[in-house]
Amino acid sequence: MEKFSPGLKCFNLRTWDLFVVQCYMSREISKRLQFSKSRNLGRSSKVQEFTWALQTGFNTNLRYHKSMANNVAWEATKKSSSETKLRKAEEKLEKQKAALVERMKNEIATIHKKAKEKKAMVEARRGEEILKVEESGAKYHAAGQVPKKFLFYFSA
Repeated sequence: MEKFSPGLKCFNLRTWDLFVVQCYMSREISKRLQFSKSRNLGRSSKVQEFTWALQTGFNTNLRYHKSMANNVAWEATKKSSSETKLRKAEEKLEKQKAALVERMKNEIATIHKKAKEKKAMVEARRGEEILKVEESGAKYHAAGQVPKKFLFYFSA
């Protein structure tokens, strides 16, 4: 028996291409078988062995290519779904980040506003105290007296 290993050397065949190749190969095999039977009636067992080896090898390769195509399709599907999930997660994080940044900016603006108000209150209180000191100083100056609490260690 002759050793025969039929095989397709191309690895990126699609399912339809595989189907077309299989149809072509089965037609070729049947043509060869008919031709061999008509010419060599005594060698039909060798022809059958050859045909069986050819068909078996072809079917094996066909199954291999189909499974490889299925694996590639499965991988592409899973990759695309994972990439889609990743994009959605990134978009969600970007939205959350934008919302958090906006909230923090508003909080900073509120703090700045309150600080301005407190600063204005402190300045107003300072102005009132300075005015009060000036008034009492003018009153003591007009009376010609020294305040009682002024430098307590000098007062009598």
